[in-house]
Amino acid sequence: MLEADDDDALYVFERGTADRRLPPARRRGEDAAQSLKILKRRLGIAEVPLTADLEKLLLRYCSDTILNILWYDRARKREQRANARRTYLMVLLMIVALLLLCASAFLPSERSTSSGAAMLPFALLAGGALTVLQVVAALADGKARLSIFWKAGADLKEALYRFEHKWRGRVFCGDPPRVVAEFDAAVQDELKFAYAVTRAERLEFFANLRSPSDVFAVAISAVNNLRERRFEGSVALAARDEQAAAARKSVSEARAAVLASQYRLQAADGTNKSAEQTVLVNARAEVVRTEAILHELIGG
Repeated sequence: MLEADDDDALYVFERGTADRRLPPARRRGEDAAQSLKILKRRLGIAEVPLTADLEKLLLRYCSDTILNILWYDRARKREQRANARRTYLMVLLMIVALLLLCASAFLPSERSTSSGAAMLPFALLAGGALTVLQVVAALADGKARLSIFWKAGADLKEALYRFEHKWRGRVFCGDPPRVVAEFDAAVQDELKFAYAVTRAERLEFFANLRSPSDVFAVAISAVNNLRERRFEGSVALAARDEQAAAARKSVSEARAAVLASQYRLQAADGTNKSAEQTVLVNARAEVVRTEAILHELIGG
């Protein structure tokens, strides 16, 4: 029996190595040969010589199963790191958008409609940040790739451990020892299963890739949304400018009415003077009312 803490009997993906790089293709043969030594030891056939054909078949099995498990483990960890970076980027963009929206909402207004124009860039910048966030969220679907790599690696690990459990100490029989006839067919079946897993992973991976047309569609949709927000903001500012202009005109007319009433009051006498005083009071009240409306519009 193998000791649980014997590193020589552990595959690379079981050792928790800190090397996060994917194994280069030029070293695949060396890695497969090293994995084959471990597999032989775990199956209990390390001391028994194998035929060249069986050695080659097991080497293919190590390459297509054990090394692929290592590849999927490292690819999954790499995708987890990339997904974490994308999440941080999205959170940062969301914070920027919220800060810009708050700045536009609490921007101190002055006694002119220029304050509305000053608020528009903040709103547009917030919309731009949200647009980028929408594009990143739509295109960077790391969760799908993460689940694809996890499933493929888990399927291959389960098949490897099942194969080991079934054939540990049972590969040879008789005296002198010879390979059990069913072992060759069992390895062939495991190879077919490994091919099916990797093929399914590739199909799912490429099915989840975004094509240039998808990128273009998402970007166009986001830009159109930003353009609509800008148009709505411009329309709102234009309407506010018109209302402010009308309010200024009303204030000017009310003040002119006060001046005219004061002039008439100076020239009036008797009953006309009393009536003109009433007109003056009403004119001054109209000034107060129109100025209040103007102040509310411009936030002065």
